[in-house]
Amino acid sequence: MNPTIKSIKLFGTISLCLVIVFASFFAEAQTLKFQKVYGGYSYDYGNDLIQTADSGYLLLCTSNSFSNSSDFYLLKVDQQGNYEWQHTYGGNEIEGACKIKFTQDGNIVIAGHTSSYLNNSYDFYLVKANMNGDTLWTKHYGTNEWDFANSMDTCADGGFIMAGKTYDTGNAYSDIMIVKTDADGNEQWQKKIGGNLDDVANSILSTTDGYLLCGATNSIGAGGKDIYIVKIDLSGNVVWERTLGGNQDDVSNSLMITYDNGIVCGGGVKSYGFPSNYNSYLMKLNLDGTDFWSLPGNYSASTVNFEIIDFVESVSNQIVSISDFDSNGLSNGEFGLFINSSNGYLDTSSTFGGSFKEIPSSIIATNDNGYAIIGTTNSFGMGLSNVFLVKTDSVGTSNSPLSIFVNLKETNQLVAAQNQIYPNPFNTSTTINIDFPVSLVASNAFTIKVLDQLGNEVSNQVAYTVKDNNNGSAITINNRSLSNGMYYYSLSINDKAIAQGKFTIIK
Repeated sequence: MNPTIKSIKLFGTISLCLVIVFASFFAEAQTLKFQKVYGGYSYDYGNDLIQTADSGYLLLCTSNSFSNSSDFYLLKVDQQGNYEWQHTYGGNEIEGACKIKFTQDGNIVIAGHTSSYLNNSYDFYLVKANMNGDTLWTKHYGTNEWDFANSMDTCADGGFIMAGKTYDTGNAYSDIMIVKTDADGNEQWQKKIGGNLDDVANSILSTTDGYLLCGATNSIGAGGKDIYIVKIDLSGNVVWERTLGGNQDDVSNSLMITYDNGIVCGGGVKSYGFPSNYNSYLMKLNLDGTDFWSLPGNYSASTVNFEIIDFVESVSNQIVSISDFDSNGLSNGEFGLFINSSNGYLDTSSTFGGSFKEIPSSIIATNDNGYAIIGTTNSFGMGLSNVFLVKTDSVGTSNSPLSIFVNLKETNQLVAAQNQIYPNPFNTSTTINIDFPVSLVASNAFTIKVLDQLGNEVSNQVAYTVKDNNNGSAITINNRSLSNGMYYYSLSINDKAIAQGKFTIIK
């Protein structure tokens, strides 16, 4: 062989290897990690999320901050979690969200429940919107009793399948309720599954020959609440059903089809371990419902409450789950992220949260081989609870500082105090004028909450005095030890926010 040609081939091989190495390093380096908080000044909950074509996210939430009751709350954020836009959906009563999916025609559909259409009753609720969040249509489905949707999936025919529970049972207990629609949201059929006690579906999944659902049953099984997995055909008829559990409460919350056509189901069990707390449970079934493997309890200490809420499959076929993880039994759990091998055994874990309770709802695999988790935080933000978004890398770490987006949109429940604070910026003191009588504001029921831009509460670094101001109140805030920067404040009476805003300290 010509030595020159050999040298060129060798150089080309080395160059290709270097390109692969640097490409892999660059891809890993570009995996974004962040933690973000969103919402207003009341109760806001993170329910589900999807990643968009621009690598951003659509966050499906339930919010009490922007109306007199709760609504579906849809947030669009970019790939770094920065706010872009928002929409709310619902009527004059209560809406609660559960799932968001892309539709076959390039739009989105969101599901949950509503009480805005029937007096003193709840229905399944489905909203179709375009990619800008504009409503295309809304539909509701159900009985004359209370019906709650907990899950939704898209179907091969372009329609939608929803599952949850109904109290249209003739007794005080619930049955599983399933509703199938066409692509325009028109109901095609409705089915109920259940016995004489409580039965509920927490997750439903469309398959090529029908649907899989999981949840819990009190009507059949070993006693207490048992894990319940059901396969139904395309018309909603039961093909097979499985229960799993002991004489304590055992539940399943999510399921998926794996790369090797198995069914993985996860939740929490009290029958295996310490009955006072939930222990994690993963099981894998064949498509006919027979056992593949089951693994109770990655943790089984008496002080640990660890219930798997949702999971995804990684590019390397690992099972990546999230849980409501309470490591000390004090009901102040964190987001727990657990990466398991394809056989279910724990490889690594991470937790995210603060001093109070965090509740995860959903996890997705992202296009940079990381993961995004949505849920609710009681540790961060200005509201009574806020939406919590955690973006991790491929091994489940997210070590970037927390940042908070506080929506200062006025609501019927809040006084627009931002334009009534003067001076702003300030050094030592500023005054907020609000239209609430001084008798209320000077009472023990009145509180001021101040957060820095990372979500840390710094209320103890300010003092305040209250004076009468033409039937309203003038609240003077005195800076004790706050450093330069921007801060968020919330004024509340009996834990209900009455005013919101932000101020800046300049020394």
